[in-house]
Amino acid sequence: MTATQTIIRRLCVGDAGTMTIRQLGILALLHEQEKGRDFGEVAQDLELSRPAMSRSADRLSDLGLLSKTVPVKDGRKVILCLTTKGRKFCGRYFGDAA
Repeated sequence: MTATQTIIRRLCVGDAGTMTIRQLGILALLHEQEKGRDFGEVAQDLELSRPAMSRSADRLSDLGLLSKTVPVKDGRKVILCLTTKGRKFCGRYFGDAA
């Protein structure tokens, strides 16, 4: 584990449990936008396999930081959005969104 990973893990303990760098990356990407992002696009942007992305998104959802919705018009897609708790968490660790 790198020094950066250790610092980030220590910062996150207590707020949402220990998070991986992968999970923080997902949160950071979603924090940059007001509306949600497509699951596949986030996985592609972070160069994650679909199974790895799915595990990370499930964990963030279990923590109440992320919501997953399926659009009515296209049931094949999953849209990831930060919850209110997720936005507050990201605001503390990443600063205000641009």
